[in-house]
Amino acid sequence: MISKALPTAKLYPRAAAIFLAIWAVMHVGAAVSTWMTAGTVGDPLAAGRIQQNAWHLFGMAVFVGILTPRIWRRSVGGAVIAAAVTTFTDLGFIVLLLLPGIVPVIPGIFGPSVWLIAMILLALAHREDLRPTAAQDAST
Repeated sequence: MISKALPTAKLYPRAAAIFLAIWAVMHVGAAVSTWMTAGTVGDPLAAGRIQQNAWHLFGMAVFVGILTPRIWRRSVGGAVIAAAVTTFTDLGFIVLLLLPGIVPVIPGIFGPSVWLIAMILLALAHREDLRPTAAQDAST
C-alpha cells in the first residue's frame, strides 16, 4: 500500500502557515478587544493612543494573514517577513504586558505559544535554506 502522507518539505511550511493564520486571527480579535477597551478610558488622549495601538495590532495581524499563502508555498521571503513581524509584535507583548503581570499568564500565554510553535515550524520548513551549500563552503 502506498502512503499518501505529505513529505516534510510540504508539511512544515503548511503547518507554519496554519499556525500563523491562527496567530493572525487571534490578533485581529485582540485588536478589536483593545479598540473596545479604549471606549472605557475617560481621557481622550489615552483613548486615542489605545485605539492607535489597536490599529497597529490589527494591521500586523492582517499583514501576516496576507503572507500565509506565501508561507504555505515555502517562500523564504514570506517566512522572514512573517517571522520579523510576529516576533516584534509578540516580544513587545511579552516584555511590556505579560512579564510585568499586567496581563494574566493564562490566557496571555496562548498567543505567544502559537507564535513560538509557528517559529519552530518555519525554522524546520527552511532548515535546508539555512545550510551552506558546497560552493559556499569552498569559498570560505
